[in-house]
Amino acid sequence: MLRFFVIGVLAFTMGLRGAYVRRLGVPDVSTVVITSTLTALTADSPFGGGHGEGSGRRGGVVVALLAGAVLGALLVKSDLALVLLAAALLALATAVLLVPGARSAAE
Repeated sequence: MLRFFVIGVLAFTMGLRGAYVRRLGVPDVSTVVITSTLTALTADSPFGGGHGEGSGRRGGVVVALLAGAVLGALLVKSDLALVLLAAALLALATAVLLVPGARSAAE
């Protein structure tokens, strides 16, 4: 039963994250659907016939997601509480450090 509760909480927070990023309007970054980021990275690259605009940011997103996946997998092997604590701390750090700057840039 606890497993389904954790899955529900994680799904809810992923949905909130996706909605919040859409609301902030961060360009060139798709956090909900990584495949669209990879597609845009590839299609807009010089190899795909594009000019490479936004490639640095999109590449950074892919690297960050890969690093997060590896770290998350390592944490899951040790303790689920560490995973949830790390997610909560990262969400808090994002809210405190990045959201105010993104809001002022959007205005």
